[in-house]
Amino acid sequence: MVTIPNYDGHMWNADLKAVEIVSALVRDGEVTISTNNEGGDNSELGLYRLLDCICDQLNISKSKITILTRNQLESHNEYNIVKEGLYYQHYGKIFAMQNKLPVKNFDDIKHFGIFIGRSNWQRLWMAAHIYQKKEIATLSFHYDGTSDYHKSHLGFEELSHRIGSANAIELTSDLLTHTPICIDAVDSYPILQPAHYAISKIYHTFFLDVVCETYSMGKTFFATEKTWRPIVCLTPFILQGPTNYLSNLKKLGFETFSKYWDEGYDQHDGMTRLHGMKNIIDQLSKKSTQDLELMYNDMMPILEHNKSVLLHLTDEKLKALHNE
Repeated sequence: MVTIPNYDGHMWNADLKAVEIVSALVRDGEVTISTNNEGGDNSELGLYRLLDCICDQLNISKSKITILTRNQLESHNEYNIVKEGLYYQHYGKIFAMQNKLPVKNFDDIKHFGIFIGRSNWQRLWMAAHIYQKKEIATLSFHYDGTSDYHKSHLGFEELSHRIGSANAIELTSDLLTHTPICIDAVDSYPILQPAHYAISKIYHTFFLDVVCETYSMGKTFFATEKTWRPIVCLTPFILQGPTNYLSNLKKLGFETFSKYWDEGYDQHDGMTRLHGMKNIIDQLSKKSTQDLELMYNDMMPILEHNKSVLLHLTDEKLKALHNE
């Protein structure tokens, strides 16, 4: 098996992985490729382009290649696609069953929570906007300018390309001056399983989780602990991710929050999605904590319903997405 480490729109060491794939095909006549328990869109990763080139050069049938993925929307007419389960919901279920979390205290509550480990241009944009409202937000942003790892993942160059260098500097300078920003609930980085849910102990201190999911490019649905945490913690959320992410949650039985704010952003990705989320943040930031408490009490049936759906979510139920 050849494992392809990857993140949104990028494969690590693609040239070396190409050699491994060719070696396996020459040696065995077939190959199984794992996307490393991740769920990106293989087209966006460039994996299909790489495999097409290999098959054309070696005159190998694409039917000899099997790809294991956690992306529940992945499909291909020639390569064999095996969709594995969502992976992270298992740990969410265990955490939900083993832990009783404190209820939200609206006498002393922040409006927003946002938690960023590894940055990218979209997370940087969103965190910078939230940081402008830091008096009503709980935020972590683990970027450390002295770390080569973090410097390669900031996303500033891509953000500058999209909104202009001057705008990117103005937007992010205050945030980046104060990084890394850590919180007591997480005492180490990188954050590995089972520490993914350690931060849940502070979810009672804020109203809305601004979720920045792992993958946002292309046609994908891969829900990580970032999605399951607010659901376990009975917390409403808005979500930066790929187009129709909320729609796919609904197909699994979850409910979202269109009664309380405009979720039209879910029909988009990229900057359009981010601006739609920013509009919601700006609207909610003007509300008093009393307003937030009334809204929260009204949406409690949705929050309890979603937690129940997660506890009963199975790989079999994921088939509702497989023919999309």
